[in-house]
Amino acid sequence: MIFINRGSRRADSDYRFWWMAACLSPLMVSGASLEGQTPVRSGVSQELAILATCSDGDLVDQDSEGALMEQSLGSRDTTTQQDPRNPPDGSGSLETATAAQLAGLIKTQRESLTTNTRLSDEEKKLGLEMLLQAQQRINQAILYEAEQVKFASRLTQYPKEIAANSKLLNTPILSEDPPPAPLVDSETLQRQLIKKRQLLSNKKEELDSHELASKDYQERITVVPKLRAETNDQLKLANEAIERLENEPPDALHRSSLILLYAKRKESQSQASRLDAEVELQELTGKFLPIQRDLIARRVSQLESEVKKWEVELTSVRKLETMRETEAAKHAASNVDPVLRPLANRNKALVALREKMNHDLETLADESSKVQSDIETLQSRFGSLKDKIDAVGLSKANGMLLVELRRNLVPTGASQSRIRQISNELKDCNLVVVQLTEERAELHDPVAYVEVLIQRADPFDSLLNMGLKFVDSKREYLDQLVADNQEYLKLLRNVEVNHQQLIDQLNEVRTYIDENALWIRSADPLSLSDYLPVAHGAVAFCDLSEWQNAWERIKNRMGQRPYETAVATSGLFFLFIFTRRLKKRLRS
Repeated sequence: MIFINRGSRRADSDYRFWWMAACLSPLMVSGASLEGQTPVRSGVSQELAILATCSDGDLVDQDSEGALMEQSLGSRDTTTQQDPRNPPDGSGSLETATAAQLAGLIKTQRESLTTNTRLSDEEKKLGLEMLLQAQQRINQAILYEAEQVKFASRLTQYPKEIAANSKLLNTPILSEDPPPAPLVDSETLQRQLIKKRQLLSNKKEELDSHELASKDYQERITVVPKLRAETNDQLKLANEAIERLENEPPDALHRSSLILLYAKRKESQSQASRLDAEVELQELTGKFLPIQRDLIARRVSQLESEVKKWEVELTSVRKLETMRETEAAKHAASNVDPVLRPLANRNKALVALREKMNHDLETLADESSKVQSDIETLQSRFGSLKDKIDAVGLSKANGMLLVELRRNLVPTGASQSRIRQISNELKDCNLVVVQLTEERAELHDPVAYVEVLIQRADPFDSLLNMGLKFVDSKREYLDQLVADNQEYLKLLRNVEVNHQQLIDQLNEVRTYIDENALWIRSADPLSLSDYLPVAHGAVAFCDLSEWQNAWERIKNRMGQRPYETAVATSGLFFLFIFTRRLKKRLRS
Protein backbone atom coordinates (compact mmCIF):
# COMPACT_ATOMS: atom_id res chain seq x y z
CA MET A 1 0.00 0.00 0.00
CA ILE A 2 1.33 3.48 -0.94
CA PHE A 3 1.00 6.38 1.51
CA ILE A 4 0.88 9.86 -0.04
CA ASN A 5 0.89 13.14 1.83
CA ARG A 6 -2.22 15.25 1.11
CA GLY A 7 -0.20 18.44 0.97
CA SER A 8 2.11 16.97 -1.65
CA ARG A 9 -0.86 15.77 -3.70
CA ARG A 10 -2.43 19.22 -3.67
CA ALA A 11 0.86 20.86 -4.52
CA ASP A 12 1.31 18.49 -7.45
CA SER A 13 -2.26 19.19 -8.67
CA ASP A 14 -1.83 22.94 -8.27
CA TYR A 15 1.38 22.74 -10.23
CA ARG A 16 -0.28 20.88 -13.07
CA PHE A 17 -3.20 23.37 -13.20
CA TRP A 18 -1.08 26.54 -13.23
CA TRP A 19 1.41 24.99 -15.65
CA MET A 20 -1.40 24.22 -18.14
CA ALA A 21 -2.89 27.71 -17.68
CA ALA A 22 0.54 29.25 -18.32
CA CYS A 23 0.84 27.26 -21.55
CA LEU A 24 -2.50 28.48 -22.84
CA SER A 25 -2.48 32.06 -21.53
CA PRO A 26 -0.40 33.53 -24.42
CA LEU A 27 -2.91 32.11 -26.86
CA MET A 28 -5.71 33.88 -25.08
CA VAL A 29 -3.97 37.23 -25.51
CA SER A 30 -3.20 36.59 -29.18
CA GLY A 31 -6.73 35.40 -29.87
CA ALA A 32 -8.24 38.48 -28.21
CA SER A 33 -6.03 40.81 -30.25
CA LEU A 34 -7.71 39.71 -33.48
CA GLU A 35 -11.27 39.97 -32.25
CA GLY A 36 -13.34 42.22 -34.50
CA GLN A 37 -10.76 42.15 -37.31
CA THR A 38 -10.74 38.59 -38.60
CA PRO A 39 -13.22 35.72 -38.63
CA VAL A 40 -10.93 33.58 -36.42
CA ARG A 41 -12.88 32.18 -33.49
CA SER A 42 -11.54 33.40 -30.14
CA GLY A 43 -11.76 30.02 -28.50
CA VAL A 44 -8.44 30.25 -26.65
CA SER A 45 -9.89 32.67 -24.12
CA GLN A 46 -12.72 30.20 -23.59
CA GLU A 47 -10.15 27.43 -23.07
CA LEU A 48 -8.36 29.40 -20.37
CA ALA A 49 -11.66 30.38 -18.79
CA ILE A 50 -12.56 26.70 -18.54
CA LEU A 51 -9.20 25.96 -16.87
CA ALA A 52 -9.48 28.96 -14.56
CA THR A 53 -12.92 27.93 -13.32
CA CYS A 54 -11.74 24.40 -12.47
CA SER A 55 -9.88 24.49 -9.15
CA ASP A 56 -8.16 21.53 -7.55
CA GLY A 57 -11.27 20.72 -5.61
CA ASP A 58 -13.30 20.72 -8.83
CA LEU A 59 -10.98 18.39 -10.69
CA VAL A 60 -10.50 15.91 -7.85
CA ASP A 61 -13.19 14.75 -5.46
CA GLN A 62 -12.11 15.17 -1.83
CA ASP A 63 -13.23 11.68 -0.79
CA SER A 64 -11.34 9.92 -3.60
CA GLU A 65 -8.42 12.32 -3.81
CA GLY A 66 -5.84 9.76 -2.62
CA ALA A 67 -7.08 7.03 -4.96
CA LEU A 68 -7.20 9.43 -7.94
CA MET A 69 -3.68 10.61 -7.27
CA GLU A 70 -2.49 7.00 -7.07
CA GLN A 71 -4.15 6.37 -10.48
CA SER A 72 -2.62 9.52 -11.91
CA LEU A 73 0.83 8.56 -10.65
CA GLY A 74 0.39 5.05 -11.96
CA SER A 75 -0.61 6.32 -15.38
CA ARG A 76 2.30 8.76 -15.36
CA ASP A 77 4.72 5.92 -14.67
CA THR A 78 3.45 4.07 -17.74
CA THR A 79 3.27 7.10 -20.06
CA THR A 80 6.50 8.85 -19.29
CA GLN A 81 8.27 6.57 -21.75
CA GLN A 82 5.78 7.29 -24.57
CA ASP A 83 5.77 10.13 -27.06
CA PRO A 84 2.29 11.77 -26.96
CA ARG A 85 2.72 12.90 -30.58
CA ASN A 86 3.07 9.28 -31.73
CA PRO A 87 0.81 7.16 -29.51
CA PRO A 88 1.15 3.36 -29.54
CA ASP A 89 -2.43 2.92 -30.71
CA GLY A 90 -1.45 4.17 -34.17
CA SER A 91 -3.96 7.02 -34.15
CA GLY A 92 -1.57 9.33 -36.00
CA SER A 93 1.22 11.88 -35.54
CA LEU A 94 0.34 15.40 -34.37
CA GLU A 95 3.51 16.95 -35.77
CA THR A 96 2.79 16.12 -39.42
CA ALA A 97 -1.00 15.80 -39.28
CA THR A 98 -3.14 17.72 -41.75
CA ALA A 99 -6.40 19.40 -40.79
CA ALA A 100 -8.41 16.35 -41.86
CA GLN A 101 -6.05 14.04 -39.94
CA LEU A 102 -6.30 16.23 -36.84
CA ALA A 103 -10.07 15.99 -37.09
CA GLY A 104 -9.73 12.21 -37.06
CA LEU A 105 -7.36 12.36 -34.09
CA ILE A 106 -9.85 14.52 -32.23
CA LYS A 107 -12.56 11.94 -32.82
CA THR A 108 -10.28 9.11 -31.62
CA GLN A 109 -9.24 11.05 -28.52
CA ARG A 110 -12.86 11.88 -27.71
CA GLU A 111 -13.76 8.20 -27.82
CA SER A 112 -10.71 7.38 -25.68
CA LEU A 113 -11.68 9.94 -23.04
CA THR A 114 -15.28 8.76 -22.99
CA THR A 115 -14.32 5.13 -22.37
CA ASN A 116 -11.49 5.87 -19.91
CA THR A 117 -12.62 4.62 -16.49
CA ARG A 118 -9.62 6.03 -14.60
CA LEU A 119 -10.61 9.67 -15.22
CA SER A 120 -13.12 11.53 -13.10
CA ASP A 121 -16.16 13.24 -14.58
CA GLU A 122 -14.56 16.65 -14.17
CA GLU A 123 -11.39 15.54 -15.95
CA LYS A 124 -13.44 14.04 -18.77
CA LYS A 125 -15.44 17.25 -19.01
CA LEU A 126 -12.26 19.34 -19.19
CA GLY A 127 -10.74 17.06 -21.82
CA LEU A 128 -13.91 17.08 -23.94
CA GLU A 129 -14.09 20.88 -23.72
CA MET A 130 -10.52 21.15 -25.00
CA LEU A 131 -11.32 18.73 -27.82
CA LEU A 132 -14.39 20.77 -28.69
CA GLN A 133 -12.27 23.91 -28.93
CA ALA A 134 -9.75 22.00 -31.04
CA GLN A 135 -12.54 20.87 -33.40
CA GLN A 136 -13.67 24.49 -33.83
CA ARG A 137 -10.11 25.49 -34.67
CA ILE A 138 -9.82 22.70 -37.21
CA ASN A 139 -13.13 23.68 -38.80
CA GLN A 140 -11.86 27.25 -39.16
CA ALA A 141 -8.60 25.95 -40.64
CA ILE A 142 -10.55 23.90 -43.20
CA LEU A 143 -12.49 27.03 -44.18
CA TYR A 144 -9.24 28.94 -44.64
CA GLU A 145 -7.87 26.16 -46.83
CA ALA A 146 -11.04 26.19 -48.94
CA GLU A 147 -10.73 29.98 -49.39
CA GLN A 148 -7.09 29.53 -50.34
CA VAL A 149 -8.14 27.08 -53.06
CA LYS A 150 -10.65 29.64 -54.37
CA PHE A 151 -7.95 32.32 -54.39
CA ALA A 152 -5.66 30.00 -56.32
CA SER A 153 -8.41 29.41 -58.88
CA ARG A 154 -8.98 33.15 -59.23
CA LEU A 155 -5.25 33.70 -59.70
CA THR A 156 -5.37 31.49 -62.77
CA GLN A 157 -8.55 33.08 -64.13
CA TYR A 158 -7.79 36.76 -63.49
CA PRO A 159 -5.12 37.21 -66.20
CA LYS A 160 -7.46 35.77 -68.82
CA GLU A 161 -10.35 37.98 -67.66
CA ILE A 162 -8.14 41.07 -67.57
CA ALA A 163 -6.94 40.41 -71.13
CA ALA A 164 -10.49 39.71 -72.38
CA ASN A 165 -11.96 42.81 -70.70
CA SER A 166 -9.13 45.01 -71.98
CA LYS A 167 -9.80 43.80 -75.48
CA LEU A 168 -13.54 44.31 -75.03
CA LEU A 169 -12.97 47.81 -73.71
CA ASN A 170 -11.04 48.74 -76.84
CA THR A 171 -13.74 47.32 -79.10
CA PRO A 172 -16.49 49.76 -80.18
CA ILE A 173 -20.02 48.64 -79.30
CA LEU A 174 -23.00 49.02 -81.60
CA SER A 175 -25.90 51.11 -80.38
CA GLU A 176 -29.42 49.75 -80.81
CA ASP A 177 -31.41 52.51 -82.47
CA PRO A 178 -35.23 52.53 -82.44
CA PRO A 179 -37.05 51.67 -85.66
CA PRO A 180 -38.36 54.59 -87.75
CA ALA A 181 -41.77 55.99 -86.89
CA PRO A 182 -43.71 54.68 -89.94
CA LEU A 183 -42.62 51.08 -89.17
CA VAL A 184 -43.73 50.77 -85.54
CA ASP A 185 -46.60 51.91 -83.34
CA SER A 186 -46.37 53.70 -79.98
CA GLU A 187 -47.38 50.67 -77.91
CA THR A 188 -44.52 48.55 -79.26
CA LEU A 189 -42.05 51.37 -78.72
CA GLN A 190 -43.36 51.86 -75.19
CA ARG A 191 -42.80 48.21 -74.27
CA GLN A 192 -39.28 48.22 -75.67
CA LEU A 193 -38.50 51.50 -73.92
CA ILE A 194 -39.57 50.02 -70.57
CA LYS A 195 -37.11 47.15 -71.10
CA LYS A 196 -34.35 49.64 -71.91
CA ARG A 197 -35.05 51.63 -68.75
CA GLN A 198 -35.02 48.48 -66.62
CA LEU A 199 -31.71 47.40 -68.13
CA LEU A 200 -30.27 50.85 -67.44
CA SER A 201 -31.45 50.67 -63.82
CA ASN A 202 -29.82 47.26 -63.39
CA LYS A 203 -26.53 48.52 -64.80
CA LYS A 204 -26.55 51.54 -62.48
CA GLU A 205 -27.08 49.22 -59.51
CA GLU A 206 -24.21 47.09 -60.75
CA LEU A 207 -22.02 50.19 -60.96
CA ASP A 208 -22.93 51.16 -57.38
CA SER A 209 -22.11 47.64 -56.19
CA HIS A 210 -18.77 47.84 -57.99
CA GLU A 211 -17.99 51.12 -56.23
CA LEU A 212 -18.66 49.48 -52.87
CA ALA A 213 -16.45 46.53 -53.85
CA SER A 214 -13.65 48.95 -54.78
CA LYS A 215 -13.90 50.66 -51.40
CA ASP A 216 -13.80 47.30 -49.62
CA TYR A 217 -10.74 46.39 -51.69
CA GLN A 218 -8.96 49.60 -50.69
CA GLU A 219 -9.72 48.99 -47.02
CA ARG A 220 -8.66 45.34 -47.23
CA ILE A 221 -5.26 46.29 -48.67
CA THR A 222 -4.39 48.06 -45.43
CA VAL A 223 -5.86 45.35 -43.19
CA VAL A 224 -4.18 42.24 -44.63
CA PRO A 225 -0.57 43.12 -43.63
CA LYS A 226 -1.69 43.77 -40.07
CA LEU A 227 -3.57 40.48 -39.95
CA ARG A 228 -0.55 38.68 -41.36
CA ALA A 229 1.71 40.07 -38.64
CA GLU A 230 -0.78 39.13 -35.93
CA THR A 231 -1.09 35.64 -37.40
CA ASN A 232 2.69 35.27 -37.22
CA ASP A 233 2.55 36.22 -33.54
CA GLN A 234 -0.20 33.67 -32.97
CA LEU A 235 1.81 30.98 -34.72
CA LYS A 236 4.91 31.81 -32.67
CA LEU A 237 2.97 31.63 -29.41
CA ALA A 238 1.41 28.31 -30.41
CA ASN A 239 4.83 26.80 -31.20
CA GLU A 240 6.22 28.01 -27.88
CA ALA A 241 3.26 26.57 -25.99
CA ILE A 242 3.64 23.23 -27.81
CA GLU A 243 7.34 23.11 -26.98
CA ARG A 244 6.72 23.80 -23.29
CA LEU A 245 3.96 21.23 -23.09
CA GLU A 246 6.00 18.53 -24.84
CA ASN A 247 8.86 18.98 -22.38
CA GLU A 248 6.62 18.31 -19.39
CA PRO A 249 5.80 14.82 -18.08
CA PRO A 250 2.49 13.69 -19.65
CA ASP A 251 -0.63 13.07 -17.61
CA ALA A 252 -4.14 11.86 -18.40
CA LEU A 253 -5.13 15.09 -20.23
CA HIS A 254 -1.75 15.71 -21.83
CA ARG A 255 -2.72 14.48 -25.31
CA SER A 256 -5.96 16.50 -25.34
CA SER A 257 -3.98 19.64 -24.50
CA LEU A 258 -1.49 18.88 -27.27
CA ILE A 259 -4.26 18.30 -29.79
CA LEU A 260 -5.77 21.67 -28.88
CA LEU A 261 -2.43 23.45 -29.33
CA TYR A 262 -1.70 21.70 -32.64
CA ALA A 263 -5.20 22.58 -33.85
CA LYS A 264 -4.54 26.21 -32.97
CA ARG A 265 -1.22 26.08 -34.83
CA LYS A 266 -2.88 24.50 -37.86
CA GLU A 267 -5.49 27.25 -37.85
CA SER A 268 -2.78 29.93 -37.75
CA GLN A 269 -0.82 28.21 -40.53
CA SER A 270 -3.91 27.95 -42.71
CA GLN A 271 -4.80 31.57 -42.07
CA ALA A 272 -1.25 32.68 -42.93
CA SER A 273 -1.35 30.73 -46.22
CA ARG A 274 -4.75 32.20 -47.00
CA LEU A 275 -3.54 35.77 -46.34
CA ASP A 276 -0.47 35.19 -48.54
CA ALA A 277 -2.72 33.99 -51.36
CA GLU A 278 -4.95 37.01 -50.84
CA VAL A 279 -1.96 39.34 -51.16
CA GLU A 280 -1.13 37.79 -54.54
CA LEU A 281 -4.76 38.08 -55.57
CA GLN A 282 -4.93 41.74 -54.56
CA GLU A 283 -2.25 42.68 -57.08
CA LEU A 284 -4.38 41.36 -59.94
CA THR A 285 -7.59 42.67 -58.39
CA GLY A 286 -6.13 46.17 -58.47
CA LYS A 287 -5.78 45.82 -62.26
CA PHE A 288 -9.09 44.06 -62.82
CA LEU A 289 -11.45 46.39 -60.90
CA PRO A 290 -10.72 49.60 -62.89
CA ILE A 291 -11.18 47.81 -66.20
CA GLN A 292 -14.42 46.26 -65.02
CA ARG A 293 -15.68 49.63 -63.83
CA ASP A 294 -14.88 51.21 -67.19
CA LEU A 295 -16.89 48.51 -68.94
CA ILE A 296 -19.91 49.00 -66.70
CA ALA A 297 -19.70 52.80 -66.89
CA ARG A 298 -19.43 52.66 -70.70
CA ARG A 299 -22.49 50.41 -70.87
CA VAL A 300 -24.41 52.81 -68.60
CA SER A 301 -23.54 55.75 -70.84
CA GLN A 302 -24.57 53.80 -73.92
CA LEU A 303 -27.92 52.81 -72.38
CA GLU A 304 -28.58 56.39 -71.29
CA SER A 305 -28.01 57.54 -74.85
CA GLU A 306 -30.25 54.79 -76.22
CA VAL A 307 -33.04 55.57 -73.76
CA LYS A 308 -32.97 59.22 -74.83
CA LYS A 309 -33.18 58.22 -78.50
CA TRP A 310 -36.07 55.86 -77.84
CA GLU A 311 -37.90 58.51 -75.81
CA VAL A 312 -37.54 61.01 -78.66
CA GLU A 313 -38.73 58.41 -81.17
CA LEU A 314 -41.70 57.50 -78.97
CA THR A 315 -42.67 61.15 -78.72
CA SER A 316 -42.42 61.47 -82.50
CA VAL A 317 -44.57 58.38 -83.08
CA ARG A 318 -47.21 59.61 -80.64
CA LYS A 319 -47.33 62.98 -82.37
CA LEU A 320 -47.79 61.35 -85.78
CA GLU A 321 -50.54 59.09 -84.46
CA THR A 322 -52.27 62.00 -82.79
CA MET A 323 -52.09 64.11 -85.95
CA ARG A 324 -53.60 61.29 -88.03
CA GLU A 325 -56.33 60.71 -85.48
CA THR A 326 -57.09 64.45 -85.28
CA GLU A 327 -57.43 64.76 -89.04
CA ALA A 328 -59.62 61.66 -89.20
CA ALA A 329 -61.84 62.89 -86.36
CA LYS A 330 -62.24 66.33 -87.95
CA HIS A 331 -63.10 64.85 -91.33
CA ALA A 332 -65.60 62.44 -89.78
CA ALA A 333 -67.25 65.19 -87.73
CA SER A 334 -67.69 67.46 -90.76
CA ASN A 335 -69.33 64.83 -92.98
CA VAL A 336 -71.51 62.95 -90.52
CA ASP A 337 -75.23 62.54 -90.17
CA PRO A 338 -76.69 64.88 -87.54
CA VAL A 339 -77.77 61.95 -85.33
CA LEU A 340 -74.15 60.74 -85.14
CA ARG A 341 -72.63 64.19 -84.67
CA PRO A 342 -72.43 63.93 -80.80
CA LEU A 343 -70.51 60.68 -81.18
CA ALA A 344 -68.15 62.23 -83.71
CA ASN A 345 -67.60 65.32 -81.57
CA ARG A 346 -66.81 63.13 -78.55
CA ASN A 347 -64.23 61.27 -80.61
CA LYS A 348 -62.74 64.60 -81.62
CA ALA A 349 -62.56 65.68 -77.96
CA LEU A 350 -60.90 62.38 -77.00
CA VAL A 351 -58.26 62.92 -79.67
CA ALA A 352 -57.63 66.43 -78.34
CA LEU A 353 -57.30 65.04 -74.81
CA ARG A 354 -54.80 62.46 -76.01
CA GLU A 355 -52.81 65.17 -77.78
CA LYS A 356 -52.67 67.18 -74.56
CA MET A 357 -51.73 64.05 -72.60
CA ASN A 358 -48.82 63.35 -74.96
CA HIS A 359 -47.52 66.85 -74.33
CA ASP A 360 -47.92 66.39 -70.56
CA LEU A 361 -46.09 63.07 -70.72
CA GLU A 362 -43.20 64.67 -72.57
CA THR A 363 -43.00 67.51 -70.05
CA LEU A 364 -43.17 65.16 -67.08
CA ALA A 365 -40.48 62.89 -68.53
CA ASP A 366 -38.18 65.91 -68.93
CA GLU A 367 -38.85 66.90 -65.31
CA SER A 368 -38.09 63.37 -64.10
CA SER A 369 -34.81 63.31 -66.04
CA LYS A 370 -33.80 66.72 -64.69
CA VAL A 371 -34.48 65.81 -61.04
CA GLN A 372 -32.66 62.49 -61.45
CA SER A 373 -29.71 64.32 -62.99
CA ASP A 374 -29.66 66.77 -60.05
CA ILE A 375 -29.61 63.84 -57.61
CA GLU A 376 -26.76 62.11 -59.40
CA THR A 377 -24.75 65.33 -59.69
CA LEU A 378 -25.19 66.08 -56.00
CA GLN A 379 -24.29 62.53 -55.00
CA SER A 380 -21.22 62.59 -57.20
CA ARG A 381 -19.93 65.92 -55.83
CA PHE A 382 -20.72 65.09 -52.24
CA GLY A 383 -19.35 61.56 -52.50
CA SER A 384 -16.10 62.76 -54.04
CA LEU A 385 -15.65 65.45 -51.40
CA LYS A 386 -16.49 63.04 -48.57
CA ASP A 387 -13.94 60.54 -49.86
CA LYS A 388 -11.29 63.28 -49.81
CA ILE A 389 -12.17 64.18 -46.24
CA ASP A 390 -12.12 60.53 -45.16
CA ALA A 391 -8.72 60.08 -46.82
CA VAL A 392 -6.84 63.21 -45.68
CA GLY A 393 -9.04 64.50 -42.87
CA LEU A 394 -10.57 67.93 -42.32
CA SER A 395 -8.45 70.74 -43.69
CA LYS A 396 -8.78 74.33 -44.76
CA ALA A 397 -9.10 73.44 -48.45
CA ASN A 398 -11.77 70.83 -47.76
CA GLY A 399 -13.56 73.28 -45.51
CA MET A 400 -13.74 75.84 -48.30
CA LEU A 401 -15.09 73.20 -50.66
CA LEU A 402 -17.75 72.25 -48.11
CA VAL A 403 -18.77 75.88 -47.69
CA GLU A 404 -18.93 76.36 -51.46
CA LEU A 405 -21.06 73.24 -51.83
CA ARG A 406 -23.34 74.49 -49.06
CA ARG A 407 -23.87 77.81 -50.84
CA ASN A 408 -24.69 76.13 -54.16
CA LEU A 409 -27.31 73.77 -52.73
CA VAL A 410 -30.77 74.38 -54.15
CA PRO A 411 -33.53 75.08 -51.61
CA THR A 412 -35.92 72.25 -50.80
CA GLY A 413 -39.00 74.47 -50.87
CA ALA A 414 -39.55 74.01 -54.61
CA SER A 415 -39.43 70.21 -54.35
CA GLN A 416 -41.74 70.19 -51.33
CA SER A 417 -44.24 72.40 -53.17
CA ARG A 418 -44.00 70.11 -56.22
CA ILE A 419 -44.69 67.04 -54.06
CA ARG A 420 -47.89 68.65 -52.73
CA GLN A 421 -48.90 69.52 -56.28
CA ILE A 422 -48.24 65.98 -57.47
CA SER A 423 -50.43 64.64 -54.67
CA ASN A 424 -53.37 66.63 -56.04
CA GLU A 425 -52.55 65.64 -59.63
CA LEU A 426 -52.56 61.97 -58.66
CA LYS A 427 -56.08 62.27 -57.30
CA ASP A 428 -57.31 64.09 -60.43
CA CYS A 429 -55.62 61.59 -62.74
CA ASN A 430 -57.08 58.62 -60.87
CA LEU A 431 -60.53 60.20 -61.18
CA VAL A 432 -60.03 60.67 -64.95
CA VAL A 433 -59.01 57.01 -65.33
CA VAL A 434 -62.14 55.90 -63.46
CA GLN A 435 -64.37 58.09 -65.65
CA LEU A 436 -62.76 56.93 -68.88
CA THR A 437 -63.06 53.30 -67.78
CA GLU A 438 -66.75 53.74 -67.03
CA GLU A 439 -67.28 55.39 -70.41
CA ARG A 440 -65.42 52.53 -72.06
CA ALA A 441 -67.63 49.98 -70.27
CA GLU A 442 -70.75 51.50 -71.85
CA LEU A 443 -69.55 50.35 -75.27
CA HIS A 444 -69.74 46.62 -74.51
CA ASP A 445 -72.63 46.26 -77.04
CA PRO A 446 -71.85 48.54 -80.01
CA VAL A 447 -75.03 47.73 -81.99
CA ALA A 448 -77.34 48.50 -79.10
CA TYR A 449 -75.36 51.65 -78.32
CA VAL A 450 -75.72 52.95 -81.91
CA GLU A 451 -79.40 52.06 -82.08
CA VAL A 452 -80.08 53.99 -78.90
CA LEU A 453 -78.11 56.92 -80.28
CA ILE A 454 -79.93 56.90 -83.67
CA GLN A 455 -83.39 56.34 -82.10
CA ARG A 456 -84.94 54.84 -85.23
CA ALA A 457 -86.90 51.63 -85.39
CA ASP A 458 -85.34 50.55 -88.64
CA PRO A 459 -82.11 52.47 -89.31
CA PHE A 460 -80.35 52.36 -92.63
CA ASP A 461 -77.52 49.87 -92.96
CA SER A 462 -75.12 52.59 -94.06
CA LEU A 463 -75.98 54.76 -91.05
CA LEU A 464 -75.64 51.83 -88.67
CA ASN A 465 -72.31 50.86 -90.16
CA MET A 466 -71.05 54.43 -89.86
CA GLY A 467 -72.12 54.52 -86.22
CA LEU A 468 -70.32 51.25 -85.55
CA LYS A 469 -67.15 52.72 -87.05
CA PHE A 470 -67.45 55.71 -84.75
CA VAL A 471 -67.92 53.37 -81.78
CA ASP A 472 -64.84 51.36 -82.77
CA SER A 473 -62.82 54.56 -83.02
CA LYS A 474 -64.16 55.74 -79.66
CA ARG A 475 -63.20 52.47 -77.99
CA GLU A 476 -59.70 52.73 -79.45
CA TYR A 477 -59.34 56.36 -78.34
CA LEU A 478 -60.55 55.53 -74.84
CA ASP A 479 -58.17 52.57 -74.53
CA GLN A 480 -55.25 54.70 -75.66
CA LEU A 481 -56.23 57.54 -73.36
CA VAL A 482 -56.55 55.20 -70.38
CA ALA A 483 -53.10 53.77 -71.16
CA ASP A 484 -51.66 57.29 -71.47
CA ASN A 485 -53.17 58.30 -68.13
CA GLN A 486 -51.79 55.19 -66.46
CA GLU A 487 -48.37 55.99 -67.89
CA TYR A 488 -48.79 59.54 -66.60
CA LEU A 489 -49.61 58.13 -63.14
CA LYS A 490 -46.42 56.06 -63.15
CA LEU A 491 -44.34 59.06 -64.16
CA LEU A 492 -46.01 61.19 -61.49
CA ARG A 493 -45.10 58.68 -58.80
CA ASN A 494 -41.54 58.46 -60.13
CA VAL A 495 -41.21 62.24 -60.11
CA GLU A 496 -42.60 62.34 -56.57
CA VAL A 497 -40.06 59.76 -55.43
CA ASN A 498 -37.25 61.64 -57.20
CA HIS A 499 -38.18 64.92 -55.53
CA GLN A 500 -38.28 63.20 -52.13
CA GLN A 501 -34.89 61.62 -52.79
CA LEU A 502 -33.53 65.03 -53.75
CA ILE A 503 -34.88 66.53 -50.51
CA ASP A 504 -33.37 63.72 -48.44
CA GLN A 505 -30.03 64.04 -50.20
CA LEU A 506 -29.98 67.82 -49.71
CA ASN A 507 -30.80 67.45 -46.02
CA GLU A 508 -28.08 64.82 -45.64
CA VAL A 509 -25.50 67.05 -47.31
CA ARG A 510 -26.53 70.09 -45.25
CA THR A 511 -26.37 68.10 -42.02
CA TYR A 512 -22.92 66.75 -42.85
CA ILE A 513 -21.62 70.21 -43.78
CA ASP A 514 -23.13 71.83 -40.68
CA GLU A 515 -21.53 69.19 -38.47
CA ASN A 516 -18.08 69.43 -40.05
CA ALA A 517 -17.57 72.79 -41.76
CA LEU A 518 -17.63 74.77 -38.48
CA TRP A 519 -14.78 72.68 -37.11
CA ILE A 520 -12.47 73.27 -40.05
CA ARG A 521 -9.88 76.06 -39.82
CA SER A 522 -10.85 78.72 -42.34
CA ALA A 523 -8.17 81.32 -41.41
CA ASP A 524 -4.52 81.38 -40.40
CA PRO A 525 -3.67 81.20 -36.69
CA LEU A 526 -3.27 84.48 -34.82
CA SER A 527 0.24 85.87 -34.69
CA LEU A 528 1.97 88.83 -33.03
CA SER A 529 1.26 91.04 -36.04
CA ASP A 530 -2.49 90.55 -35.47
CA TYR A 531 -2.28 91.95 -31.91
CA LEU A 532 -0.45 95.16 -32.88
CA PRO A 533 -3.48 96.83 -34.56
CA VAL A 534 -5.55 96.00 -31.48
CA ALA A 535 -3.00 97.73 -29.23
CA HIS A 536 -2.89 100.80 -31.52
CA GLY A 537 -6.67 100.99 -31.49
CA ALA A 538 -6.82 100.84 -27.70
CA VAL A 539 -4.27 103.67 -27.43
CA ALA A 540 -6.22 105.79 -29.92
CA PHE A 541 -9.48 105.17 -28.03
CA CYS A 542 -7.95 106.50 -24.79
CA ASP A 543 -6.43 109.60 -26.47
CA LEU A 544 -8.06 112.76 -24.94
CA SER A 545 -7.30 114.86 -27.99
CA GLU A 546 -9.41 112.53 -30.13
CA TRP A 547 -12.33 112.91 -27.73
CA GLN A 548 -11.96 116.72 -27.79
CA ASN A 549 -11.95 116.72 -31.59
CA ALA A 550 -15.07 114.57 -31.62
CA TRP A 551 -16.87 116.98 -29.24
CA GLU A 552 -15.92 119.97 -31.37
CA ARG A 553 -17.31 118.28 -34.50
CA ILE A 554 -20.57 117.50 -32.72
CA LYS A 555 -20.97 121.14 -31.59
CA ASN A 556 -20.30 122.42 -35.09
CA ARG A 557 -22.84 119.99 -36.59
CA MET A 558 -25.49 121.08 -34.00
CA GLY A 559 -24.84 124.72 -34.79
CA GLN A 560 -25.08 124.18 -38.53
CA ARG A 561 -28.30 122.11 -38.30
CA PRO A 562 -30.28 123.33 -35.27
CA TYR A 563 -33.67 122.07 -36.42
CA GLU A 564 -32.46 118.53 -37.04
CA THR A 565 -30.74 118.57 -33.67
CA ALA A 566 -33.91 119.71 -31.93
CA VAL A 567 -36.00 117.00 -33.60
CA ALA A 568 -33.47 114.30 -32.75
CA THR A 569 -33.24 115.50 -29.12
CA SER A 570 -37.04 115.59 -28.77
CA GLY A 571 -37.29 112.08 -30.21
CA LEU A 572 -34.75 110.76 -27.75
CA PHE A 573 -36.56 112.52 -24.86
CA PHE A 574 -39.95 111.05 -25.79
CA LEU A 575 -38.38 107.62 -26.25
CA PHE A 576 -36.87 107.87 -22.76
CA ILE A 577 -40.24 108.86 -21.23
CA PHE A 578 -42.08 106.07 -23.09
CA THR A 579 -39.53 103.50 -21.96
CA ARG A 580 -39.86 104.50 -18.29
CA ARG A 581 -43.66 104.33 -18.41
CA LEU A 582 -43.55 100.98 -20.13
CA LYS A 583 -41.28 99.59 -17.40
CA LYS A 584 -43.65 100.87 -14.71
CA ARG A 585 -46.62 99.18 -16.39
CA LEU A 586 -44.73 95.93 -16.65
CA ARG A 587 -43.86 96.06 -12.93
CA SER A 588 -47.48 96.77 -11.97
